[in-house]
Amino acid sequence: MTRDDRMMASALGSWQQLAPFAGLDPASFSGEELWRREDPGRVRIVMRMTGPDGRNLVFKRIFAPVDQARWAEGLAGQRRAVRALRADKVHAPAAILAEDASSLSTIQDYVVGRTLQDHLLLKYDKPDQRGALLTRAGAALRAYYDSTAAGEKRFNPARMVDYMERLARKALDGQLAIVDPDLFAVLVESLKAAAAAAEGAPVMLAAQHGDLHARNMILSANRATLIDFMHDKEAPAVYDLARLLVDLGARFAGTRALDPRCGLPPEDLAALSEGYGADLGADPCMAFLCRCRVLQDWAALPSVGGQRSAFQQERLVQLQRAATILAEV
Repeated sequence: MTRDDRMMASALGSWQQLAPFAGLDPASFSGEELWRREDPGRVRIVMRMTGPDGRNLVFKRIFAPVDQARWAEGLAGQRRAVRALRADKVHAPAAILAEDASSLSTIQDYVVGRTLQDHLLLKYDKPDQRGALLTRAGAALRAYYDSTAAGEKRFNPARMVDYMERLARKALDGQLAIVDPDLFAVLVESLKAAAAAAEGAPVMLAAQHGDLHARNMILSANRATLIDFMHDKEAPAVYDLARLLVDLGARFAGTRALDPRCGLPPEDLAALSEGYGADLGADPCMAFLCRCRVLQDWAALPSVGGQRSAFQQERLVQLQRAATILAEV
């Protein structure tokens, strides 16, 4: 039996144990692997389980990391979103039907559709259709944050500036391996002006997704919803949004010009902002956090060229390009 076979057998064993807690007969369902991730320290499998009546469900098993607290917080964040959006049939996330902390397994409703990333890859050379997708994504995010809104606060960038400066010092001292540490440190130093512009600006507090990128949103003809929540807490919505904008820019900007406020092509930013109902690039907190996020993602990539995949190499090129353009503002 291969390693893949053992993983599948273990996942199906967990399904057999968990399904009855959702009122299901596990033997009456057939399984199809949808997605598998096997990175160092991060191993998981996602399956579509189809019942005799054609009902589809999602079964997810996490093998690593074995972190029950983190796993439970993600589920709690998803439940919060389900409650907040229960009357919104377009944007409500999938309901959780059963869970098992001992195996880090869940059974959820199945949401038909593709990830935003897959949609954008398919529409890469069709700007009008790409814009329509981003507008729908913006509307979904607005629905999520409005439904979980918890007031406003004044933005304080000091902790983030301290964190970025520590990264730069570690890079220059050789404690942290980063591609081109000297340029990285110069760009971190340039954050101070953006931090000053953002300090004290009002920011919306709402439920924080915590891992918002183009693979964690599902869109179909009549749904646009978030998946794979990480947190169950309130935070400035701009933290999530900055992460998404940087991810979209790094993955899909290509050779297009970038908006110097956030590193996303202007037409993509306009489409996302249209759906969200506000010019996301006009927020000084967004500008500051996008600059921080670009540098954080840069620092997370392998520093040795031979250890980077082709995807990671392209991402590095795009992140360095964006970081340089954003620093010129």
